[in-house]
Amino acid sequence: MNSPKYRRLAVLTTILLLHVPVYQSRFIPGFEYLVYRTEYCPRSEEEYKGRSSALGCTVNSSYACMPNEELTELWEFCYPLQILYITPDTCLFLSRRIWHLDSHNCKNFKYGCPALHYRASEIYKYPSCVSIANGCFSAEPDCKRKNSGKESDEQNKVSSEKQEDVLANSKLTDYLMSILLILGVIILILCLRPIFNILTRIIKIPKRCRFVKDIGVLLRSIRHVLARRLFMKKAFKFKNTSAEEELLMTEGLDNACRDGDYNTVYSLLLKGVNTNLKIGDYKNTPLILACQNGHKCIVQILLDFDADPNICNFDKASPLLVATENGNTDIVELLLNYNGNVNACNFSGVSPLFVAAKKGNYSLVETLLNKGARVDIEKYNPIKKAIAGNHDKIVECLLQHCSREGVDIHKKCGLLYFAYCKRNMDIVKLLLRHGAPPLTKEEKRMLLDRLRHTTQSVKRK
Repeated sequence: MNSPKYRRLAVLTTILLLHVPVYQSRFIPGFEYLVYRTEYCPRSEEEYKGRSSALGCTVNSSYACMPNEELTELWEFCYPLQILYITPDTCLFLSRRIWHLDSHNCKNFKYGCPALHYRASEIYKYPSCVSIANGCFSAEPDCKRKNSGKESDEQNKVSSEKQEDVLANSKLTDYLMSILLILGVIILILCLRPIFNILTRIIKIPKRCRFVKDIGVLLRSIRHVLARRLFMKKAFKFKNTSAEEELLMTEGLDNACRDGDYNTVYSLLLKGVNTNLKIGDYKNTPLILACQNGHKCIVQILLDFDADPNICNFDKASPLLVATENGNTDIVELLLNYNGNVNACNFSGVSPLFVAAKKGNYSLVETLLNKGARVDIEKYNPIKKAIAGNHDKIVECLLQHCSREGVDIHKKCGLLYFAYCKRNMDIVKLLLRHGAPPLTKEEKRMLLDRLRHTTQSVKRK
């Protein structure tokens, strides 16, 4: 029992146990880092530094405080990044559903919504992002506070005193519990020799074999979160990046953008991964994948790291066209602000405006028109598509835009004849009010033939 083999094993187990999470009444299980409940978030830089020191955040992590997904509690933790970068008009929360950070658009806040980029270490400047009540942000218009101002002040004072007591005792509790755990394991090591034999065999597995096994798991399950984290640990140790390693890192970025894994995306971008490289059968870029899955925060950070908003995939679909297809107005506005081509069409000639008109999305149609979207496209005309979908409001919006811009849309596209064919008399009247010329003799003849053919088909049935 006193052989060097067992002594080394005992020392190794003791070192590992120093990192075992200690249970406290404030501890929240399930995350890869320690997360605790708190009554309030730091209200000044001095409080931020004190709380960061109390939780033991190191140089490789940063203290963060934010609500949970249900907006019922505030949670604090040491996030495994030196700098946690947050985009404008965004408040972060920690989600149990996806086990990492997620974002909430705060544009509708009555006050306090961050207008600029900021760091998690500056959260005390934006108290609206950590002020919650009744399952909502207090700054939201439809969120009602339970307590008056005086009651809130008194509760804050009591909460502050409780929080300081808990933080003061947390380190002492951690050390005491760690010592008890270490003593228990040492007793097991001294009494249960069969366990030593099993652990010894595991330790003797060659490192090379374990690395090959790990990479095999990664290649079979590149989209799996745990496999991706393993890959990150391996990839960041490379000193000279070969073409194959660069491709693997790009695949990691693509899958993180698809899954909304902000932490992995940010880490890979800091590593210098190419944001514009196309991979896969459809040649999608990371930006297209983020737009496809509606991850606004990831779209923002990709654009900040010089992702090109006009690089298309195999079908010549641009990120803007993909975002329009998904009906995500916030992402469309973001891409347009970064000079996304509003008139970029795919191989078939479909434009973002055509897609917005097809889906009946009035706000998207207005946004695209304000950025110079063309209406006078003959093959895939947005007005015709709006007529086919009986979207009267969008038809009127597009016609008014043509009048303001001096675009003669009627001669090119035959809108009146098309509306008659669709038997939508409300849109026929709307077109006539906006200067549509009467039907030509040829159009009348074709319309009568169409009507006659339809009548005969009905009689046969």
